[in-house]
This record gives sequence, C-alpha cells and structure tokens, in this order.
Amino acid sequence: MAKNSHSYHAVVIFLTCCVSLQACADDLKCIHGTYAEYGTMLRGHVFQEHNAANILACIPLGSIQEVPAASCLEIKASEGTSAVSGNYWLDSIKPGQVTLVTCDMRTGDLDECASGTHNCINGTADCTNTVGSYKCSCKSGHHGDGRNHCVLVDECKNYQILSSADRKVTHGSWPRLCDKNLEPGWFRFLGAAGVKMPTWCIPRNRCGTDIPGWLNGTHPEIYEGIVKRQVHFHWGLSCRYWSVDIQVRNCSGGRPISPSLPVGDDSYLNLSSQKRPTGRNLGGNRSVRRSGTTSRECRNYQHKEKADRKVKYRPYHRLCDGTLGPGWFRFHGDAGRKMPTWCTPTYRCGSLRTGCLNSAHHQKHEGNVTRQACFRYGYSCCRFFHNIQVRNCGGYYMYYLTASICIARYCGTD
Repeated sequence: MAKNSHSYHAVVIFLTCCVSLQACADDLKCIHGTYAEYGTMLRGHVFQEHNAANILACIPLGSIQEVPAASCLEIKASEGTSAVSGNYWLDSIKPGQVTLVTCDMRTGDLDECASGTHNCINGTADCTNTVGSYKCSCKSGHHGDGRNHCVLVDECKNYQILSSADRKVTHGSWPRLCDKNLEPGWFRFLGAAGVKMPTWCIPRNRCGTDIPGWLNGTHPEIYEGIVKRQVHFHWGLSCRYWSVDIQVRNCSGGRPISPSLPVGDDSYLNLSSQKRPTGRNLGGNRSVRRSGTTSRECRNYQHKEKADRKVKYRPYHRLCDGTLGPGWFRFHGDAGRKMPTWCTPTYRCGSLRTGCLNSAHHQKHEGNVTRQACFRYGYSCCRFFHNIQVRNCGGYYMYYLTASICIARYCGTD
C-alpha cells in the first residue's frame, strides 16, 4: 500500500508495456492497456519522462508549472519534513494563471515581498513580510500609505510641533514624562517649549522627566541641508549615559528634528530662553590647567594603590567609584601605574563595569589633555563614559576623575 499520510491522484503515461518504476508510492501498480498505462501515486507528484527508455521520476508539487500547488501550506503538507523554503508555482494568486512565488516552509507562509506579488509602490515604498500578509511603508523622505501613494516630504513644511511648556529646560521633573512612544518623524520646537534643542549638558530632572536629552554638536547652517547628530541623555553622573541618532535641518525660521526612539524613562527637551549657564562643558567635568615648570596637579593628588583596583584582579566585591572625587588621582603601587588603554573585561578591578582610557597616553609637553574614560558593560566596551583630564608628569600620569555610576570603577595597570 502507499503511504497513508498522503492523498492520491491518477496520471496517464503513454507506454507500450509496464516497466519497473521507482516512483512515489511504496507499491505503485500498473494497469495494462493498449496505448496507456495508469499508475496510482502520491498526491503532489507527477511522472516525467527523462529518456527514450521511459525511465520515470517524481516531481514535487509546485516545482514545475505543469503541477502547481494551491498554496505554500499544501506543499508543506505534501512534502512534510523534507519541504524546503524556496520558489514554487501556485495557481491561486491570479485567476487562470500560474505564478512563481517564494514559500517559507518553516511557517508555510507565502512571502509576498520576495515573490513580488505585493501591492507596495515600487521605488518609493518598502515591503515587509508578515505571517499571512505583508506591510507597505514609504521610504525615508516620503509620506503616504505605501500602497496608493508616497509623496516626497518637505521637512520644513511637514512636521509635528512640540510646544508644551514642560519640555523647556527650565521646567522641573514633574510629571515625569517619557518619549519612548514617540513615532519617528520630523518635529519642531515652538511656543512655550522654546525654539531649538540645547547643545550643552543640562541638569537632571528637567523638562518634565528624570533623564533629559541634549544635542551633541552645533546646529547646522541652512546650506548644509539635513545633517546627522546625536542626542545624549543625562543620568546619574554621566552627561552621556546613552545616546540616539537623529537628523537635523535648519529651516531658517525653525529647526525641525527627526528623532529616533529613545530608551527608557526619558524625554527630549528644548533650549530655554535663558543664556547658557557659565562654567559648563559638554562632559560636565572641570578642566584644571596650571602654569609653571612643575604643575600643581603633579604635586597635589590622591593615591590609588590597592591591588583590587588592578585590571588583573578577578574577585568580584561590588566595588564602586560612585563617591570618588572630583580631583586629581595617581595610580600607584599594587594598583599599577596608569589606566589601561584597551577594552577591559567585565568583573575585574573588584567591580562589574570596568573603566579604561579610550586613547593612548600623551607626551609631557602636551600638558593637560581631555580624554574619555570608557566603562565596559555587556558587549559594549564604551557603554557609557566620562570626559576626564590627563596629565603626563614625566614617569607617571595624573587623572582628574569624577564619580562614576555604580557598579563601575576606574582600573589600573602596569
């Protein structure tokens, strides 16, 4: 008997005698006739002649135009575990026509996007396959439903307005609003919210949220068109705890921005009408420079000399620099003599997140330089960072450090 998991159909092959057939069923039977032989076989297969000797083979359902399937699911059911994702012929897409489509045999779904059987507008819309259907969306710079129209967007004329007073930098943290559901698009700050985003590290608990965002870089000129920028979010003691990429355009009368979705309980904010506070820099750290043959920081500093601060130290004690400084520090003794300049592993230096210098140490004649102290977390070597000052004092290095978030620690090495 044939396999019970399949249905059957009959085909006609023109032979003068019954030949031994290696076909789809376990016990294919030939019924003799004058001009034809009839064979029963598995549903979804057809016999095909390969040479004059009438050696016959099985053709899977949907693999040739002559044997189209009704759906990808029918092919998956017919072939079972041997079904392979790829191109197949279906007769159900267009009435009276056989169409070559792409089937995903993991789900039995028709991939309309890969098959080209979707109704998305070619050239200006993207097709995204879903189980049982697909979605159309206009490409970046266009607006519409993706199926009927996608028109070019003039971001200086087509934008949404952010005008709430609680977005302004002078507003406190209440009512703890969040932009995590903000849809991608062009926005303009206007009215009580101000006219543009701030370009300095603004304090926490402002703009109606806990973690406010600011623009890292200057606003572009009109002739520059659309430029890419980053918005940094201030959390803990880090002005750049995390970042998102955005686009900015100078429209003369206003500067629409195109933000990506931020992460967590935070809010974009706008520049207040106040002047920029004095004494602030982008990193939120103080720069110390001294004149003279021997700088003051090379003579007045604190030591970091414990062995558990060294990058080779493996025991995990949940140590943290959350109450450190600010001030000048020197790595010394068992802690090593300088900060490492490579990506340090996690769970070293007695802490979870390990801090290293994100560039080489400089020469003595360069004086005080600004560097980044990067902290490793997960797979990111610089999940967050602090801007610090470094001084080459000739034979040893001084670091002007500020407190880190917990659990994180500045590491030392030889």
